[in-house]
Amino acid sequence: MNEIQHLLASLDGGGETLSPILMALGLLAAFIGGQIVAWTYMWSHTGVSYSRAYVQSLVLIAIVVALIMIVVGTNIFVAFGLFGAFAVIRFRNVLKDTRDTAFIFMELAVGLAAGTWNFTALIVGVAFFTIVTLYLAFTKFGTLDTTDALAHLRAPGKSRPDIERILSLHCQRALLVSRHADSGTNEADWSWRLLLRDPDRGDELLEDLRSVEGVSDVSVHFQGDPLEA
Repeated sequence: MNEIQHLLASLDGGGETLSPILMALGLLAAFIGGQIVAWTYMWSHTGVSYSRAYVQSLVLIAIVVALIMIVVGTNIFVAFGLFGAFAVIRFRNVLKDTRDTAFIFMELAVGLAAGTWNFTALIVGVAFFTIVTLYLAFTKFGTLDTTDALAHLRAPGKSRPDIERILSLHCQRALLVSRHADSGTNEADWSWRLLLRDPDRGDELLEDLRSVEGVSDVSVHFQGDPLEA
């Protein structure tokens, strides 16, 4: 093993070279920490901006940053060279959710900790970040107006009392947000924001709305339905 390390040192210009085992250990720690952060993102994600490619990039970022720290080591000249190389890289991807930025920075921190073998900071940091993120997700911290679903349908004006009766049975609150009437007909497109009594019984609401005479084109969009890209 010493002979291999001396050979690697000579290939790297004669400087000190880490053991391949230590390098692998650092990259493995970055991979594990990156996985935990990525899983935390998946468990706490809400909305329609979910991207599988973004989740995979979270894991890869941690590994890449760890490798950069291994390469840099204590060599200031290599550090400046890397900063110059990355300065010409332009990132074209626009994050759809401001919360995604926090996960990017967390993966950078994971990579930095793993690449410098500060495993205590990695473990404590990932654990604390995971707990806080799940707390914010499960408590819906920061929510001002809770809405479970958005219902769209097409119906004549005379059907509105029956529709509102069904909504009152299934919902704690139903707010009419739009009504677009067609000229020359008595039908209109209706949209309601709903706070359901039991979010797991959304299918029953959909069936009841479709059973109302004159109602057509019924759709209910629930919050948290992922749109994978």
